[in-house]
Amino acid sequence: MTGGPATARELAALLPIARPGASRYLRVLREAELVEACCEAQRRVYSLCHEPFAQVEERLGRYRALRAAGSGLMPRTPGITRTRHERKRRSNR
Repeated sequence: MTGGPATARELAALLPIARPGASRYLRVLREAELVEACCEAQRRVYSLCHEPFAQVEERLGRYRALRAAGSGLMPRTPGITRTRHERKRRSNR
């Protein structure tokens, strides 16, 4: 759909699934408001909703800026930043 609006049949031709499977995936994406559908005669044409993706990009941009600045505000990743003592104590529980 990055190439523009497409039908379920057109999208299924690009994927290793049949048209009914593509239609089910598109329904889920439509319910999640990631794609929108408009009816043209007997077929439904799907296109991406750009707003949700813009929101994700904005949040990722803020995360990348914090990471690039080396901010101490980054959350710890469990299991990776623990000291050997913390891991040993945790495994003895």
